[in-house]
Amino acid sequence: MDAHELVALCAPRPTFISYGVPENGDAKCLDHQESYMATVTAGPVFRLLGAKDLGTTDDYRTEKMPAVNVSMMGNQLHSTVKGYQVWADALRPIFEEILGALVSSNAVAVAFRAADDPDTTC
Repeated sequence: MDAHELVALCAPRPTFISYGVPENGDAKCLDHQESYMATVTAGPVFRLLGAKDLGTTDDYRTEKMPAVNVSMMGNQLHSTVKGYQVWADALRPIFEEILGALVSSNAVAVAFRAADDPDTTC
């Protein structure tokens, strides 16, 4: 199975893809470009299932990978404060289904409010 097929299997759920930074001690065998190409290639499956993709063309050979630590929040992949809100919004129905009335409890409410607060650091 190729990497793009594994990413496509995540659709239509919000998907976090991270590959580390070798300069910060992460594995040196990481292939950032290949990971990005796989994500671009999986885009049509996300769109087919009604989810957002990277917002790029489907041509992984011509798409340019953003620099490391550049926010891609516009395409909902990286965990910035806004990114946590995307995850909170996506998880809310799941929590409501599983926990029912407990979703309105203070602990869960605080977690969702924290994602709304731009001053919150995670």
